[in-house]
Amino acid sequence: MKKILELLILFCAAVFLVGCRDLYRAGSGIQYLRYPIEDRLDPTLIMNYIDTAKAYQVPKEWESFHLLDDLAPEDNKRAYFSDPPREMYLISVGGMTRLSAVFDPNQIQKGGWIGNPDEVSKEEKNRIMNRLAAFLDKIETEAKQQGLPDSVIYFQDPFRHFKK
Repeated sequence: MKKILELLILFCAAVFLVGCRDLYRAGSGIQYLRYPIEDRLDPTLIMNYIDTAKAYQVPKEWESFHLLDDLAPEDNKRAYFSDPPREMYLISVGGMTRLSAVFDPNQIQKGGWIGNPDEVSKEEKNRIMNRLAAFLDKIETEAKQQGLPDSVIYFQDPFRHFKK
């Protein structure tokens, strides 16, 4: 009887350890692209632009496709692109500004969101990053046309006064 109990405990421990092999990963388990947006634009300007620019508003038929923007809307915004290919970009701030995911309506069977960098070819990544760069250039151009000061348009390093 003691031997059976020992084997049962050992079996349960093995099942627990195998089942919990990814416990070290925090969060929801959703993968994100985390492509850095290496641009001098102030993240607040980018987020405000996404909120107000009608051309980049998410269409009604795509409103239900949330990822992080419904949980932390101040740090995550969806920008919709109507020109082919139609897609949405999840842009995230908080530390570093980054492209977290791309919504592709052709990927609906996978939830539509592409967040695994392994699922994006080099050519596709280049296309996405070029589209994102053009989007950021448009934000900068429109901000300058509106007469916004550079201190609003560009990120200001809070430690710039302490650097020698």
